[in-house]
Amino acid sequence: MAYRINRNICASFVDYITAQLVTDGWTGITVLKGTSKVYDTTPPIITVHCSDTDHSHIEIGDNSTRRETLVFINIYGADSGIGLVEDLKDWLVEVIKNGIDYCEYTIASGVVHSKPKTGIINILTIKDSPIDFDTPKNELNIRDRWRWLLTLTVETGKIET
Repeated sequence: MAYRINRNICASFVDYITAQLVTDGWTGITVLKGTSKVYDTTPPIITVHCSDTDHSHIEIGDNSTRRETLVFINIYGADSGIGLVEDLKDWLVEVIKNGIDYCEYTIASGVVHSKPKTGIINILTIKDSPIDFDTPKNELNIRDRWRWLLTLTVETGKIET
């Protein structure tokens, strides 16, 4: 089974961030697609989730479109405080701002069979925001005490027909 475009974008981000963490010597950080396993995983955690997508027509009267996707990257810190989260946030912005490889994934029996690089995911905008629940930190789940959200607008430059 081949992933569709949004799943390819998310999987490309997860694999890229995971590889860059290793390359740059970060340890003990889990990278997940989506947030379903966050509360079963020990922080620090980075999650990637694709959200809204705009499909803009290339020309009037033509059905070809260009896709811009909203990607959320959440950072869940450990009990060490906001410092780790801010460092991770700044590091993530640094390593993704120039774009990342876009891979097209083929899955067989739940395992990645192939993931050839077929382009670049261009980062159009990055907004970084601390998440503050306006609740005393000691009353929050450990994963929610120190949070940051990166909101990206991305595109692959590919025309979809």
